[in-house]
Amino acid sequence: ECVSSSVCIPLASQKRSSTGRPDWTCVVVGFTSGYVRFYTENGVLLLAQLLHEDPVLRLKCRTYEIPRHPGVTEQHEELSILYPAAMVTIDGFSLFQSLRACRNQVAR
Repeated sequence: ECVSSSVCIPLASQKRSSTGRPDWTCVVVGFTSGYVRFYTENGVLLLAQLLHEDPVLRLKCRTYEIPRHPGVTEQHEELSILYPAAMVTIDGFSLFQSLRACRNQVAR
């Protein structure tokens, strides 16, 4: 198994007092085995998912953007994982909730 793609995702708190700056960074790594693993910035494994059995070709993260023009729908956060014969998209809000829960569990 070898690393085939990686991306760093800065995560900000959802607290109202937050300045919007990232509180921590999640490192997402795709492997030739098809696994996608999520790590803290210190290398602690938070979550591992086998979403497809082909190698991960590319990881792409899309963050929230405020619509610039009236009538244009807003784009939500998501993580896209490209495989040779498939593409998997994970909703950003759901992923954030899972990663936050895993990070809290690791902190204990």
